[in-house]
Amino acid sequence: MQRSPAVWGWSAAALVVCAVAAVAIKSLRSSQASAILALVCAGAFARIATPAPHIVIPPPEFLTDHGEDKVEIVAHVTNDGALLAGDGPRERFEMETESIESGGVKFLQPVSIRATVYPRSARG
Repeated sequence: MQRSPAVWGWSAAALVVCAVAAVAIKSLRSSQASAILALVCAGAFARIATPAPHIVIPPPEFLTDHGEDKVEIVAHVTNDGALLAGDGPRERFEMETESIESGGVKFLQPVSIRATVYPRSARG
């Protein structure tokens, strides 16, 4: 059922009080039932009260193939590189864009990007 977060929160709090009272009077079944229902209400509260993630989708101009057009990205690093195991040395880092520009179109909303860098082989 879709109820407000306040209803689920107050229900969880009331059921916790009932569980504590049931323990005080040594009623095992009542305390277990109240505790389980309090957990259900707390889970429902957390599910409803958690905000939806903010997903940014670039405009269609950036999602189509531009052939030889160059894309300019201005960003700042949010997570320094992590050396990764594998066939050879490689490094992964994360950044958040400040602007993306391609073909005269500029996109200013921040977008998170994860990049993996593979160094050129010295064997050539």
